[in-house]
Amino acid sequence: MSSPLFSSKLRKTRSYSNSGSTNLKTLLNKNEQSCDTSPKVKRAVLESLKSRSWNRYPEAESSLLNELVAAYAGVAADQIALGAGAASLLGNLLNYFAINGWQIIFPEPSYAYFNHHCKAYNIPYVSWVLDGELQYDIENLPELTEKTVLFIVSPNNPVGNTIPEDKLRFLLKKYPKTRIILDAVYQEYGKNNFTPLINEYENLLVLRSFSKAFPAAGLRLGYLCGQARVISQYKKLVLPYSINHFSQSYAIKLLSTPDFLETELLNIEKTMVLRTQLYNKLLNEFNASQLRVFPSEGNFLLIQFASKGYFNDVTIELDKCNIEVLNTSNHKKLEYSIRVSIGSENEMKLFYQCIKQTFKNGTNDDH
Repeated sequence: MSSPLFSSKLRKTRSYSNSGSTNLKTLLNKNEQSCDTSPKVKRAVLESLKSRSWNRYPEAESSLLNELVAAYAGVAADQIALGAGAASLLGNLLNYFAINGWQIIFPEPSYAYFNHHCKAYNIPYVSWVLDGELQYDIENLPELTEKTVLFIVSPNNPVGNTIPEDKLRFLLKKYPKTRIILDAVYQEYGKNNFTPLINEYENLLVLRSFSKAFPAAGLRLGYLCGQARVISQYKKLVLPYSINHFSQSYAIKLLSTPDFLETELLNIEKTMVLRTQLYNKLLNEFNASQLRVFPSEGNFLLIQFASKGYFNDVTIELDKCNIEVLNTSNHKKLEYSIRVSIGSENEMKLFYQCIKQTFKNGTNDDH
């Protein structure tokens, strides 16, 4: 028998998916927005889409879309590169640096795609493990060299922690030859916007997305920000025509409609209020012998239960309540934990009542 086409490491790697169940009514597992794009905007997008020639490839680089995205991000049009989702941009970067022999460092626990992609492509990497409070600690940072690329996620999924600006600036200044790539797809929900720092530091790239702050996860559009001469080189790694007609029509409509943008900014503020409310309720209702909820600057909260029994009982109860959350227990340091997306006010009430009812019923913390 001939050798298998794919390596044993790839065959052992689980598929990267978080599809959830279509039978569950309350989906709080993917950090999507709960409310869909309005019918008015959808109709306008469809009209725009109908006017395009579907038999032709989309524009390789849409100048209008580039300008609109750049204006939204507060950078120049030649300082961004578009991609079919932030993960595709990350994949390009990981592959390029790995092929060229760079040391790759990323935080743990953090975005599961890093670990998955590196295992699937047999890419060696080093972990920057968060401290006991799940914060970035420079004392724990592996040694950086002139051929190191350091990925930092801030706000960090699934934890919700961020890197302080003074620490980020310290790293950028001390290691000017090290490439630092900041995954900031949850930036709109945090306190800091680090994108303008690209004008100060050539070794900084900032990754952004439309999947979290807008009701546009189906849009599949991400963008990378950096100094113009760095971005011009990165664009050589991108497949042409990767932003399809639908994505271009959708994004152009969203970004050129002031009312839509104003509404979404209000929705972001509402999400942040609901996040704080849920955090405070969990903090005040439960003690450390039951669960721990972590502060977050994303559109989600991480909850870690004190025992396997509590974790099992809560996940069973959530299933009974038709609520889907993300099980994050396979992450380093996150045993018996879940990540819940911040949804609508009613969804947050339902989630909280479900957690509260589980402990009210009594849990078996021995199993």
